[in-house]
Amino acid sequence: MYREHKKKICESECTMEERKINKRVWRGDSAICGTLCICQALAVLSTVSIIYLTVIIYLPSKRELESGIGETPVMCTTIERRKTEMHTQDCRMSSCTEWCLGKGGGPCDQIHVQVRQNGTDVDFEGCTEVHHKQCPVLNPENAPEHNCKKDNQCTRMQGLFICNQGICTNITKVFSCAWKEETEESPLNCYYKRNCVTLDGEFICREGMCSRLLKGWECQRRCENIPTEGKNLLIMSGNSILTAYCRNGINSRNGEEIWEDSSMSPENLLVSSCTTLETQSDLVGVTDCINGSFIPRSKFNGMTNLTSIIQIYQENGVRGRFDQNNVADERARQTYLPFDFEITIYNKSLLYINHEGCVNTLQNECTRFYTNLGQDGRNQTSGSRFPCYYAAHNSEFVVSRYDLVKTKRIFLLFFTVPSILLIVSCSMLFLCSRVVGVTREGAMAMMSACCGNSKENNIAMKRLDEE
Repeated sequence: MYREHKKKICESECTMEERKINKRVWRGDSAICGTLCICQALAVLSTVSIIYLTVIIYLPSKRELESGIGETPVMCTTIERRKTEMHTQDCRMSSCTEWCLGKGGGPCDQIHVQVRQNGTDVDFEGCTEVHHKQCPVLNPENAPEHNCKKDNQCTRMQGLFICNQGICTNITKVFSCAWKEETEESPLNCYYKRNCVTLDGEFICREGMCSRLLKGWECQRRCENIPTEGKNLLIMSGNSILTAYCRNGINSRNGEEIWEDSSMSPENLLVSSCTTLETQSDLVGVTDCINGSFIPRSKFNGMTNLTSIIQIYQENGVRGRFDQNNVADERARQTYLPFDFEITIYNKSLLYINHEGCVNTLQNECTRFYTNLGQDGRNQTSGSRFPCYYAAHNSEFVVSRYDLVKTKRIFLLFFTVPSILLIVSCSMLFLCSRVVGVTREGAMAMMSACCGNSKENNIAMKRLDEE
């Protein structure tokens, strides 16, 4: 009210020069008020940010830097995925939680892995007659689901199914099973939905007539027609199998030749398990290869399947080891295509997505994490294999993400920016408290501008401040 009154008086009584001075004073008043508001807002926001970032950035970064985890990646193989509805004494923390402040609540989903040293990276050269077989896996494409609780979903089911509370998965394309007829229960007619809404177990269905199979049935994965005649190399990589005839093998890390076809009997097949597999022209590149063995080609009968390969390897793998470390002599131990039990670091450890076991992006990272790394080898499939990081003094857990440089960069960024804003804003507020005053008209202005340097004006300003 006082300011409005002064403006009205000035509009009627002030000279043109006085009006210009008053406009400049009020313009400066607006600038000072805006500066004070911005500085106060920045001071509050930066203080709140520092408090919040202490929980989600500063303390986790400190714990990660002091964890003792090595920066050199090793290999992890998923051996068990355990899911429970609630966190219990045996399942205190999930392998990945979507929001760090929400850790410890809801379902508990854990991945356990075996940790070992890295295998050998090999480039097989001069390869011909390359045959690449992709074995089918249980996914929506190969194993469609039928929800018998919905109309017309199960009325004409045909094939082998695994059912759980009325939701049935067709495994016919993935598994070949055998059983005795007497193990089949009386069929249920799924044309009537009420008969099949609670199907649970293994079933053989014929045009919607489903019979439950009792114990005693045996299944093998459908991965057949794998040629071995005229081949000298067999590589298993995840759910892929490659056979070829190659001239030699080169260690891609140091360029050393580790295998040549003429150095071994032409009747042997080099069999190994690798993490990745790539083919290009006459080159087959594989990484992290372990369990290398020479197995007589005659045992595969020219054409084989996945089940036979696994069985033959279990019977002859150790006997024909590629590194020949099972032979007691004076030779130095070889390190190429080693057996996994010789390079194992930890037999079983809990896997976390990172040191804290959580992410804050809210972009379904945990869903992708469990999908990609949660295959534990059940249903005769291959377990997930991937790089991970471990601490030599702690076998309880390992992490799939670990980058100290990135951690330090994030820490410095989120510490420097709010700290600078807090210091600058508080400094500006302190400076304004020393040099900003209020004029007789009620406007804020710099003391030297509104009151001059005279002693009288300074005294008047102090009196006005006190009032």
